[in-house]
Amino acid sequence: MSEAVADETSAERLRARLERGETTAADAIQTLAVSAIEAPTRSARLEACRLLGDLAGRALGAEWEVAERAAFALLEAARVADTAADRRGVLEAMGRGFRNIWLLPFVHRRLSDRDPNIAAAALQAAGGLGFPALEEAVASFLGDGTPTQLRRAAIAALGRMGAMSAIDRLVPLVLGDPTEAAAALIALTEIRSAAARDSALVVLDHDLEPEVQIAAVRYLAELGALEVSPMLRRLTRHDHPEVRIAATEAARALKAERSRDATERFLVALGEPDRAVRAIHARRLRTLPTATVIEQAEVLFAEDPGGVVQILGELRDADVTRYLLAVAERAELPTAVRARAVGAIEADQAWERTALAAMAHRDDTDDSLRAAAVQAMGAFASSTELLDKIGDLATSTAPSIRGAVLWALQLAIRSTDDGAAISRIVAPMLDDTDPMVRRRAAYVAGNLG
Repeated sequence: MSEAVADETSAERLRARLERGETTAADAIQTLAVSAIEAPTRSARLEACRLLGDLAGRALGAEWEVAERAAFALLEAARVADTAADRRGVLEAMGRGFRNIWLLPFVHRRLSDRDPNIAAAALQAAGGLGFPALEEAVASFLGDGTPTQLRRAAIAALGRMGAMSAIDRLVPLVLGDPTEAAAALIALTEIRSAAARDSALVVLDHDLEPEVQIAAVRYLAELGALEVSPMLRRLTRHDHPEVRIAATEAARALKAERSRDATERFLVALGEPDRAVRAIHARRLRTLPTATVIEQAEVLFAEDPGGVVQILGELRDADVTRYLLAVAERAELPTAVRARAVGAIEADQAWERTALAAMAHRDDTDDSLRAAAVQAMGAFASSTELLDKIGDLATSTAPSIRGAVLWALQLAIRSTDDGAAISRIVAPMLDDTDPMVRRRAAYVAGNLG
């Protein structure tokens, strides 16, 4: 291959062409899949992996079929990676695949890798994938016995994924070790939780390390807390330009947050085509009353029902769950939108999983909704609960439902006594009549060990 041709098909060149609209993700995927494995240098291979990660997250105009192929290409690159540096690089690239479920099990398993550098890369990837299903596994690294490297990686990952469930474990860190305090404040800023407001105000009252004070200022500004104004004025006169710039950015954030216009925040999120960026914009709605957000959702629903559903899913609130369940019952809506509403539910409460299990068993409901209900349960239930509530659906006549049972079992919190029962469900599906179910069964069997 000539140097000119090689340059034309390099990941860097392909990224530029994708961004300019000169090629499509569907056209680029095959070249990238080959480059991720066969490119002559590590940097070229990992650059291809990073672009595959973006496509797996449906960036740059990638549709789901392309995103799925990109995920498979990354999994293959991970399989053949023969050095620790390559394995870390591929894992980090997977973190760019926002909400690609094919990547979730692999990243989840790597969280328990014996190599702390691999585990740290997996934490970074978990943050980028942004699945609520991974929040508990990531938060478990905040324990006292965890190495510092992994604790800090976990804090950063929880912020990146907007982990509402980890707030109670992050807030105590704000008044602790300065490095962790700054990291926790940054994470809580990304999550957009007001839970550490009082602790952050304490930070401002003491002459703590500059990085902690800057993090506290930015956190309070993002909440619209006027108490931060005196410190902002002080920091804008600081000797160091980095501090002055940070203070200026925080002042702009404070002004933006003081304008509590739900319509504006919703429209900004809806107008963003990149799903990962849209999720970040959607978190700005977390600081508004849930009832106000739902009211605005109703106004905008007809304009972009799929986008509204994704935005609401980022709030992770019980009232939002009730609203999404109601959306799933609207027969006049496209089935894909109704299924997406079910899939957006964070079923961390028992009543939510009970409602999903009931939907999964309704014969008068579209199979895609039933499958979405099964899959949504898996991330938040124990394997024992799943076997009890939806285990019988492993013999459903619908391949999509059988496949969803496999995913749910894979994502579930594994109970030590359930191994034999899970094997009895998975083993027959390895010879299932449906190729999708067979492929998924093989993948799940490998991940479950």
